[in-house]
Amino acid sequence: MKKFINIFMVLFFINTVVTVTAQNCTQCNNTTTGTDASAIGKNTSALGFASFASGFEVSSSGDFAFGHGKFLNVEGGNSLVLGKYAETVGATAMVIGYGYDNNHRLINSISNSLMIGFNSNKSTLFVGPSLTEGKTGSVGIGDITDLQAKLHIKADENEQAVLFIEPHTFSAANNAYLWMGTSDYGLRAGYHKLYFNTGGHYIFNSANANVGIGTINPLAKLQISDGDIFIEDIDRGIIMKSPDGQCWRGTLDNNGSLNFEIIDCSMVTSAKPHNANTDYSVNIYPNPSKGNLTVKITGNNRNLTIQFFDMTGNLIIARQTHNAKTVIKTKVLPSGNYIIKVSDKPGNIIHTEKITVL
Repeated sequence: MKKFINIFMVLFFINTVVTVTAQNCTQCNNTTTGTDASAIGKNTSALGFASFASGFEVSSSGDFAFGHGKFLNVEGGNSLVLGKYAETVGATAMVIGYGYDNNHRLINSISNSLMIGFNSNKSTLFVGPSLTEGKTGSVGIGDITDLQAKLHIKADENEQAVLFIEPHTFSAANNAYLWMGTSDYGLRAGYHKLYFNTGGHYIFNSANANVGIGTINPLAKLQISDGDIFIEDIDRGIIMKSPDGQCWRGTLDNNGSLNFEIIDCSMVTSAKPHNANTDYSVNIYPNPSKGNLTVKITGNNRNLTIQFFDMTGNLIIARQTHNAKTVIKTKVLPSGNYIIKVSDKPGNIIHTEKITVL
């Protein structure tokens, strides 16, 4: 008898499991289900094929749609809504969060996207669709779905658009960084300092804009208010171009007088030799020179021109050369500084250098 009861209980358990497993849906109070769909809770409906709705006043009408929460509407296939006072319109859209109320719902009508927001009919975070396989979508922060960048931040009305990068402890050892392109390009906020990092040139503003230091309304290309310009190196100064196209550098002497000397315009940012053509290698020595100056050229030495200019721009010496080495007598020249230029037959500058004759 005991053995029979045990067999009966096993058969009953198997029958119960099979019956429960075979159910296509689960229904509760005032729920409506479609084919192979499930509705749980009160006043819920899962009308789409293999859809799911749970909670209170939740409708999942799209095929494979999923809704869980309160006062939700999930339209479109493969859409998902979790929260309250929210809905999707269209396929493959997702919403997570709460709308403000039933009249101000959080609604996502963009396919292949995700909205996240709370206590508003506007999303705080939006993840846009990817264009294709192997690509990634863009992200919006604020009430923005028409994304213009990989990360698009839009402030609310009467709100500042602020991106705050905060170190755990802001100090000399802990800075805030913003890298662009590579870690060699970007901004670094140090304690009482702001660094501009670049592997190349600093370009401020557009062609028609001005730069102001200490002023918010600069009237010139560079305007400095309530401050000084400090040039520490004695061989540096102010460089200006005259109407004839010559470049002049003004430096200060020990008497406080500003003296101008002509320089090659291609050398305005450096006192070092400037090679304009990498097909040639030019070496000029000795510099300073006393007696003779040697110009050594590696490359195509045919039809090259060597020119000497004084610091007022006058041509002093011009020499045609086809040789790897050219010796120029400088003892006939007055002591002082000169500019030497090496150019090819079409007139392209190959090399410029400032030399001193003793």
